[in-house]
Amino acid sequence: MLARAVSRRERNNVFVSGAPGVGKSSLLHGLASRIAATGAAVPRLPMLRIESRQLIDIVRQKTPQTAMRVQRAFASLPPAIVVVDDFGRVIRESSRDPWALDDMLRPFTERRDLRLVGAVTPQDEQDVLETFPHLAKAFDVLRLSEPPRDDLVHIVQEALARCERLYRIVHHPTLAHTIVERSHEYPSDRALPDRALHLLDEACAHVRLQNEHRLTEDAIRAVIAERTGMPAVPAGEAGRAHLQRLDDTLHASIRGQGHAVTVVSDIVRRGWLGLRNPYRPIGSFLFLGPSGVGKTECAKVLAREVYGSDSALIRLDLSEYQEPHTVQRLLGAPPGYIGYDAGGQLTRPITARPFSLLLLDELEKADPSILDVFLQLLDDGRLTDGQGKTVDFTRAIVIATSNLAHRDIMKAVAAGEDVGSPAFLTQTLRPLLLQHLRPEFVNRFDAILVFRPLDAMTLADIGMLELQKLEMRFQQYGIRFTVSPDTLRAKAQELADPQFGARPLKRYLETLCERIVAERLFTTQAR
Repeated sequence: MLARAVSRRERNNVFVSGAPGVGKSSLLHGLASRIAATGAAVPRLPMLRIESRQLIDIVRQKTPQTAMRVQRAFASLPPAIVVVDDFGRVIRESSRDPWALDDMLRPFTERRDLRLVGAVTPQDEQDVLETFPHLAKAFDVLRLSEPPRDDLVHIVQEALARCERLYRIVHHPTLAHTIVERSHEYPSDRALPDRALHLLDEACAHVRLQNEHRLTEDAIRAVIAERTGMPAVPAGEAGRAHLQRLDDTLHASIRGQGHAVTVVSDIVRRGWLGLRNPYRPIGSFLFLGPSGVGKTECAKVLAREVYGSDSALIRLDLSEYQEPHTVQRLLGAPPGYIGYDAGGQLTRPITARPFSLLLLDELEKADPSILDVFLQLLDDGRLTDGQGKTVDFTRAIVIATSNLAHRDIMKAVAAGEDVGSPAFLTQTLRPLLLQHLRPEFVNRFDAILVFRPLDAMTLADIGMLELQKLEMRFQQYGIRFTVSPDTLRAKAQELADPQFGARPLKRYLETLCERIVAERLFTTQAR
């Protein structure tokens, strides 16, 4: 189709449009090879390749003579097909002076013996044709999408044959199918087939560095795990056993919140096993309750147990997103604006590590436009960042916390009500939530869970857990902390405050233990 398009007498300039990695450059190379081999595709017209950076360097000079200089250079060319492999970069660089781009393209719209073939993204195509509708008369658009699965497998099989010769490795005949299937888990801003080929290349390098000569599915899984943060656990074996113990693990770490912990572990297990909607996050939760009762701690433990690392927790304080313009901080600035290359504070870390837990603190303080972003995230499991790239959240867990209704929760607990019951959620909490949040947003969460205020007995249990953590911190000094349950319970009762939960007790124990260790170290040094 491309060779036929540039062979026409009219409308013979072509924008090859497609997502990065879909095969635009390969198509242009194929056209060049065909012309070089036969010369029959476009008679009497040679091919001239121009690097996009050459045009960008000229455009960046920002002088009145820039466009005329490029226009004269193109106008003086002999009859030819001019190929610019990444013409989209030229379009984006010209965004602040679009008329310079129009002048640059004028020779191609006026001469029938000079044709331009440029690779662009769908957003570049839309921008330039909306700004200059008259170009549609001179430019055809060849839109590329990801190849069908059978074609992808064939492409990977050909690449595997080349890798066998290059890396001197062997592989199972079905490995190409595995790579295509698992490539969707591989974090990359490239479309297929490029993403699958990148995964293959990295897996080959991984095998050779291990001094092995067989490329297996385990190597593919290990590379994906390293890139995404997903533990490389064989499906159906240790992974399922670990998830089966998730409820017990959460109960051991989060005291006094039995109902909430049970619901969380149940939904996460079903999502991780692929039994829930595959186009939404693994699980999404709204945690309600006063401060210091375990909402954030539950998110931390869940990130560590499900994704295998504390670094899998991505935390956003939504009190910092109270203005509409802060949407750009979440998603990244659009092309042509300051900070375009930095990426969004939400989309960048998820792109780098799709297997993560996203914690949204103080949800009620965010601007409504910010909540619209999270509405799409919860509904579709994906977002489009400022650069026009799709970011996948279907392998993430999303937890939002809020102090809305915490006074009503404390009053209900004091009155002996069951704050975890469906009746309390329907009759008391939901009307309060709808005063601040849109109904469609509230309904997108898989579960709305109440974290109860902590009584003295629970506080004492939490204090004992905190002492164990402090012992781990100071284990290099060989110091152990011993306290009687009655003493700890009395101190918990003394420091109990429904508004702050376990934080006063944790702060007291941390300060006390640090002081004891410091005094011991100073005494030892003095001796």
